[in-house]
Amino acid sequence: MQSAQKAVQDGDFPEAVNYLKMAEPSKQRDEALGNVSYDAGIFYCAQNKWAEAEQSLTTVGNLSQDKVKKDLAHQRLVLLKKPQHALQNNEWKTVGRSCSNCATQPNLFNCAVCSRYGHPMIEAELISPDAYCPVIDILLVPAAYRSGYDKERANLFSRLIRLAKRGGGETASLILGEMLADYLEEKSDLRYKIDLIVPVPTSSDRLRRRGYSIPVLIGTSISQRFRIPLSNNALKLTRDTQDTRGLSAQNKQRILQGAFTVDKPEMVKGLRILLIDDIMTTGTTLLCSVKALRLCNPQNVFAAVLAHTEHSWTWEDS
Repeated sequence: MQSAQKAVQDGDFPEAVNYLKMAEPSKQRDEALGNVSYDAGIFYCAQNKWAEAEQSLTTVGNLSQDKVKKDLAHQRLVLLKKPQHALQNNEWKTVGRSCSNCATQPNLFNCAVCSRYGHPMIEAELISPDAYCPVIDILLVPAAYRSGYDKERANLFSRLIRLAKRGGGETASLILGEMLADYLEEKSDLRYKIDLIVPVPTSSDRLRRRGYSIPVLIGTSISQRFRIPLSNNALKLTRDTQDTRGLSAQNKQRILQGAFTVDKPEMVKGLRILLIDDIMTTGTTLLCSVKALRLCNPQNVFAAVLAHTEHSWTWEDS
């Protein structure tokens, strides 16, 4: 067992499985093999090794006694067997691809932070990585969103976000999800650590007006890209809240206090959760969402938000 544990720590899952298979058959051995196979399935999904992932996840279903892990493994297997992208065609692959500014392989995230199509975060306005610790273990906010009187509000990335927010932008939301997936693949190793994707819930009023949830569609792109299960009902709104745009963090906190809940704590307990949202300004919505999740004792809560509201102008410029 110790040799298998060390192999897992080294990332050598085949070796860990071999050690366990050589051990004396027992309930403890089978449970350990199920747990190792679950971690291996996540690892192989993150590396796009679909055959290895399917074999490992099938082992979880056969041996694991953990009902939650068995369910998550089954969800990944379903995603593996339905590899088609959330978008019905490959148009998203051409967004910004005529640009030659990328020093490396062009992708949608590079386009989001390129001066021609989007804009990178202003260094001075970047959120400190530990600003929301220990509530949020890791917070990733890759790009800037420009609106209002901003002189750069017409960049394609910000326009794509506004299209999604105004309704009729399901495809735009899925493309934005691909941008965030590009970032996760290039700049972070979170895809190796996630058990479940949980979108920040959308109010029923906005769902009626738009017909869709932007965080759910963003999460769907990431889910299908990396074969990570997504639950759009793990976190729920207890009530419809008023529009908080333009309000201070203190007023937002008052309005959103107790607005989020988890109906089934077993869907969260002990898991590594990736919370997804589209835009953040003060971070209040994100913090209230994470606090509701924390009440159910997850192992980790990570958060990835598409963009942070910023401005490139001053009152002297306007």
